[in-house]
Amino acid sequence: MRALFATALVFSLATFGVTQAQTGNDGTYTGNISVKTDNHMGRQPCGFLDTSRTLTIQGGKFAFIFNPQTSTIIINGSVDGSGQLSGSGTSPAGGVSMKGTIQAGNLTADITTAYCVFTVQLKK
Repeated sequence: MRALFATALVFSLATFGVTQAQTGNDGTYTGNISVKTDNHMGRQPCGFLDTSRTLTIQGGKFAFIFNPQTSTIIINGSVDGSGQLSGSGTSPAGGVSMKGTIQAGNLTADITTAYCVFTVQLKK
């Protein structure tokens, strides 16, 4: 009986946790990233060869591979109930931040690095 109760308790907590973790903004978003501001004077330009991106939000959290050529810059962040998105990561040139919103399945954000600002436009 005690084992049955413990199993039921664990199942109930696991089910509750999964239900609580999901948000209305969870899902996979695809689209593009583009250079908004390039302050890389005298250095390699900010542009990417591959501008297509995918971002998956699960439980209101995400890990976004900012530079797929190197996979070394990962932005970890979260989305609140109103669709406000924020995250940060590190790069060889310093910090990277991402701020934006999700409205009606459209994710729009700016990613700011030491020298560049990028615009991200993704759809669910």
